[in-house]
Amino acid sequence: MTSPHRIAAGAFAVLALAGATAVLPSSASAQQQAPAGPLQQAQALDREADFTRSRALYQAILDTVTDARARANVHRRLAMSYGFEGSCAKTIEYEEMVIAYWKTREAEEPQNAFYQQGEMANEAARICIDADALDEAERMYRRGADLGNKEPEPRTHPASLWAYRLEHALA
Repeated sequence: MTSPHRIAAGAFAVLALAGATAVLPSSASAQQQAPAGPLQQAQALDREADFTRSRALYQAILDTVTDARARANVHRRLAMSYGFEGSCAKTIEYEEMVIAYWKTREAEEPQNAFYQQGEMANEAARICIDADALDEAERMYRRGADLGNKEPEPRTHPASLWAYRLEHALA
């Protein structure tokens, strides 16, 4: 059985790797940002394991934000909120929403879009490992490698990155 502390530590590590910013990487166009105050408040509640209140705040943010990039950012934070509890399935559910957003960005920013898709799948996979959902973790790591390797030339993220992540996880 996996301890909640181990799961929370893994989710915090994912957030640290991802960066706890209020907006996903920006493009040249102006972006509507998720309200920083409520987003930071929700993240603080996650750290305190007050998931009911944090998710209510995330939902309130989603109810007001119409920009797709900002919504994807909130979905990513919700994925990590579920990751703190060790819910592999809910983490995947919300990471899939973020992946769907990045699919819409493939034509405009292909290198970043494919990298982000692979990265989101890998984030979910790391949570699934901590939750002892190893079949799902493997599936998501393989998916991450497949998505990341769709990046067109000139590549900014080599195939070796995705191979390393997959091989390391499978080991």
